[in-house]
Amino acid sequence: QRIKTDIAEPPIEGLYQSEVDEIVSRLSDAVVQLEKSTDWILESVTRDPRLPLAASFHYLMLWGVVAGGWQMERAARVASCQIGKEPGMEFYREKLLTVRCYARYVLPICTSHAAAIQMGSELVNEFDRPSA
Repeated sequence: QRIKTDIAEPPIEGLYQSEVDEIVSRLSDAVVQLEKSTDWILESVTRDPRLPLAASFHYLMLWGVVAGGWQMERAARVASCQIGKEPGMEFYREKLLTVRCYARYVLPICTSHAAAIQMGSELVNEFDRPSA
């Protein structure tokens, strides 16, 4: 819930607002994937208690990527404001570059983790079934 609250904060007016907007947009998509996966896990346990176990690796990875994106979003907001105050700050420019890389290279992985959770977990349990 805290992540969604932070994402919903009004934009900070800074020189690099497009970088902040990009991470917020991609993080919002990742949070949707996390919510869908959480709902799937909660529903799946009623069908077969092994399903959440089969999904656990990808669920933890998904959480890690989303949590990292949340921290990157927070860093982007700070960096955007600081660059506006102190234009010579190379650290903040590099931080925004790091945020863009995370948004473009890491956050898209959430889609794969969510797909593995929602589609692959039931397949993993088929290994336990005796052959006919």
